[in-house]
Amino acid sequence: MRLKELAEHLGLSQTTVSRALNGYPEVNEATRQRVAETAARLGYRPNASALRLATGRSGAIGMVLHGANEFGPHTTEFLGGMGARLALEEVDILFTTVSSYQEELAAYRRAAASQKVDAFVLSSPTLSDERADLLLDLGLPFVLHGRTNIARPVAWLDIDNTGAVERATTHLLDLGHRRIALLNGIKGRTFSEHREIGYLAALSARGIPFDPALMGNSIFTDEIAFRMAQTMLELRPRPTAFPLACRGVRSPPPAPPRR
Repeated sequence: MRLKELAEHLGLSQTTVSRALNGYPEVNEATRQRVAETAARLGYRPNASALRLATGRSGAIGMVLHGANEFGPHTTEFLGGMGARLALEEVDILFTTVSSYQEELAAYRRAAASQKVDAFVLSSPTLSDERADLLLDLGLPFVLHGRTNIARPVAWLDIDNTGAVERATTHLLDLGHRRIALLNGIKGRTFSEHREIGYLAALSARGIPFDPALMGNSIFTDEIAFRMAQTMLELRPRPTAFPLACRGVRSPPPAPPRR
């Protein structure tokens, strides 16, 4: 069905129907709702090129990922939730994979020139993220999945990584553990730095000295986490616990020392 046919079915002008579908304020709410319901019932979908010309929007959100390294269980869960929410607004997600940081910056510049996406989601930001500054300079809207400390305000969504790891580590200390190991993300990433702060704060509050051998930094994959934990468990004395900053995890009491 084309716009002309939808307008004829509704007994409205094509201009009114187009404005109702695109959220123009001069169309009253009753008309907007009738147009939307009829369009959904009859399966009308606006032409992507025409919609872009009319609204200046592409109907897509962009995200740049660094190859397979970014597709861990957390990323998959995050993308699933984001995709489900955007689907309610009939907004697509456009992915670009890169192999280097410079390729990522180039991808944002291409996106600004081509206008294929309306906004970006930036994941795993650093403490002072150059990508955020670049997108602000390019005039591309974005939201950070995490936080950064640049001179200009940005929109972000994050959890309290410092507080979560501090509480998890304190819980293990309350259970009697003293050799506590932390598997952390890449150094320089904001969430990694915040988790390290929480871990060290919990140890310091109990007067437990920090052992660098008990903290590992790397990308988040099951295989890497397994190898890091395996290496730490070969230490003597070995760690007796690992803090997990997630809900519902309970740790057993410390095991008796090996003889």
